[in-house]
Amino acid sequence: SPSGNEANSMPSNETTNMYEGLWTNGAKELFEFFDYTFEDHYNQSLPAYVPRQFVLDYILKRVERNEPDFFSHARFNTEVEFVQFDETTNQFNITIRETNLQKTSTVHFDKCIWAAGTNGLQAVPKSIENVLQKGKFQGTVMHSSSAGNVLSDSIGKRILMIGDAYSAEDLTLQALKLGVEMVYILSRSSAGICLDAVS
Repeated sequence: SPSGNEANSMPSNETTNMYEGLWTNGAKELFEFFDYTFEDHYNQSLPAYVPRQFVLDYILKRVERNEPDFFSHARFNTEVEFVQFDETTNQFNITIRETNLQKTSTVHFDKCIWAAGTNGLQAVPKSIENVLQKGKFQGTVMHSSSAGNVLSDSIGKRILMIGDAYSAEDLTLQALKLGVEMVYILSRSSAGICLDAVS
């Protein structure tokens, strides 16, 4: 079960955008289970927006309560190395590597769905890199998925967020809670999620 050893079963910040200190950007009441509330789980009321770890613990306990064997077919610490559709068998041949054992094997499935989204991939537009290099920017540049505990070291400093989607909102709110002097948000459209996140 992932709740028993989450440190080994969850991906690192190098491969996901689950940066340290992530809080929900939607009120917990909007995704609360009807048959198992946050108050049922924590035996107390909580604020509307809670840390990621609270949500993960809540969801895992509810899933395991209703379906104790839910994770019996899940594979953790596993990377997909190659996917190929075999027209003769009408199946997907998927080469996987168990990272903790360094063992490679091939598994077969009728359907294969990429469900990791694009936000797990670090992508900094070349145009942004060029502007920063041309302007001889001397500060630290990082993708949101690499933020980790960097914001804790930013108390009293000014920060620029490039982009105005959920990661920018999450990190801006976290930075303000931690005591940065000011957060500036640079947006192409001025119509992203951060438009409503003013303080």
